Amino acid sequence: MDLTLGVALTCAPEGCRVRLLDGGPTVEAVYAAPVRDTIKIRTRQLVAIDRSASPPEIVYRWFIGEVVRVDGGRIGVLRREASGAVLTAPSDAGVVELAPVSGLERDLQVGDEVFFTSEPSLLHDIAADGLPAHPERLRREVFPRIEAYYAGRAG
Repeated sequence: MDLTLGVALTCAPEGCRVRLLDGGPTVEAVYAAPVRDTIKIRTRQLVAIDRSASPPEIVYRWFIGEVVRVDGGRIGVLRREASGAVLTAPSDAGVVELAPVSGLERDLQVGDEVFFTSEPSLLHDIAADGLPAHPERLRREVFPRIEAYYAGRAG
């Protein structure tokens, strides 16, 4: 796999137009088989693209949300819609409880936009102007897990 990070600009049933974070061109990427018809990708979500596939494939995604509570080692986050609006929910019913990656908890404040996953429930990074603040950490820590998952499916 040749993984890179990108942000979904527009999405359709077969894939998304993605702005790559490494300064490459905007690409049209299709959904990889485990993503297709299983995981909904929305505009502004962070995605991992496999550039070795032809056409490039979206193999992973992170939700974007807003920190609504910082309580010790747990962070309360509401997912955001493509428009940037916070998904509305009564009281705390829509709040996802997340553990931040090590070291990130000291930088989080209520109102911050963040990238997170629900399986596992982990806050991966702060979104700075819609982009991950620490993309190198995502590449180092998450890309090996993505590659292992896809290698296990192939074997």
